[in-house]
Amino acid sequence: MNEQSLRELIVEVFRLAYTRRLVDLLGGNVSARLNGNEVLITPTSMPKVLIKPQSIVKIRLDGTVVSGGNPSSEWRMHVGIYRVRDDVKFVLHTHPPNILALTKAGLKIDYPSVRRFPTLVRSPRFPT
Repeated sequence: MNEQSLRELIVEVFRLAYTRRLVDLLGGNVSARLNGNEVLITPTSMPKVLIKPQSIVKIRLDGTVVSGGNPSSEWRMHVGIYRVRDDVKFVLHTHPPNILALTKAGLKIDYPSVRRFPTLVRSPRFPT
């Protein structure tokens, strides 16, 4: 998948995560491995509804910004995953408001039920 297609896919997945209430307006982040040393990642502090393909930031695995603005504040987690897992091509880190509320209230969460997201975003464009 080329860079422009990955940028569009990141925007599409982020929009789906937002409309399905897996993230709030500012929480959560998405990244995609571009090649061996570069990653595309959502920008920090930008409302989900305003993110466009050109808003996506390109960084190296050491965190150096190649193009774009400021990457997600959680870029270290994303590149850490890419460094140890060559097979991972895409990371979606959600902050579901309902789950955050339950954990804040001290309630135990059934984590297997939280892992259903991949079934919600089936798309022929999703990288494998």
